[in-house]
Amino acid sequence: MRTDNVVAITHLWQATYMNELPLIKCGLVDRWMILSSEYHLQVLPDDYVEFSGRVLCRITGVRRYDSFAALLAREDTARIDPDSSAEELLGLWRAKYSPEQENEGVFIAQFCVV
Repeated sequence: MRTDNVVAITHLWQATYMNELPLIKCGLVDRWMILSSEYHLQVLPDDYVEFSGRVLCRITGVRRYDSFAALLAREDTARIDPDSSAEELLGLWRAKYSPEQENEGVFIAQFCVV
């Protein structure tokens, strides 16, 4: 376990995933999107992340895509956000992040609760 990354990831995603903790705990949500510019965290398979100091998960896979659209075309969006369609996620991410950030590439990290 790479504990140096657990603290940074917990801090980064603490507010973001607070509402989704029940969905993470029961396994409905098991993926999240990471911008290439944020990937300096170097989340790798078999690393552990802790969401909001409450749910410990092991990274099971990391995949890179050239754009949000490419990611959404290949991934099961219900595993990212069961309440949003691919179109809604695309709109949300494009409203939140600049075209430059998207053009750098995006990652999906898949995890399981331990």
